[in-house]
Amino acid sequence: MLSLVNIAPLQQLRERFGDALSVQEYGKEELSKIIKDKPLGMHALGGNIWNRIVTRQWAKVDPMQLSGHFQRQDPKIHAAIRKVIGEEVIRDIRMVKAWRGVPRKTNLVMELVVADVYRDELHLGDVTFCDPDRPIKPADRVYELQTHKGLGLFGVLIKNMEAYARDRGYGQLTLTAGNADLVPLFRQHGFEVEDNVAGRTGLLAGMSIPMERVVP
Repeated sequence: MLSLVNIAPLQQLRERFGDALSVQEYGKEELSKIIKDKPLGMHALGGNIWNRIVTRQWAKVDPMQLSGHFQRQDPKIHAAIRKVIGEEVIRDIRMVKAWRGVPRKTNLVMELVVADVYRDELHLGDVTFCDPDRPIKPADRVYELQTHKGLGLFGVLIKNMEAYARDRGYGQLTLTAGNADLVPLFRQHGFEVEDNVAGRTGLLAGMSIPMERVVP
């Protein structure tokens, strides 16, 4: 059976960068490190889980029960959800970072967080592919936060996620688009904005937009 270790396209990165590639990986046993490194991403991940529990009525809950956690953008909201529904909501998680050469911000080529979550879904919590040799001038940026050209590996990542999901009989891949300008990019890869209040509200606000993709 496949594991989250199989999802990051490290083979393709090694083919491109060779021995210069440096990789750091963190699993669920190091969840505290992932939370410290990605507090907003972990809050968004937990928020996505709660949104799907509420909108799909997977459990009897008060939709406003965790409002305080949302207001303060609690990166440990998954723990609060676990207490409410009595089940683990992050079954497994992996953060992978890769650099060309010595790990530093200017050498980053990939940053990825992916999680196996309640209820039988695979969530893309964070992803960045970056070619350090191809910076994008601010005036030429299609996506506000994209400072460099990508590596053409997002499609490979999605295929790896689909393989993992099919291996376990999961029906959905999910993610939260941080900004509205990312929605067209994710749509190109089969994701659609969730047809619920959270999806519509996110689109109107231009941020925190829940999206999903059916696993073929």
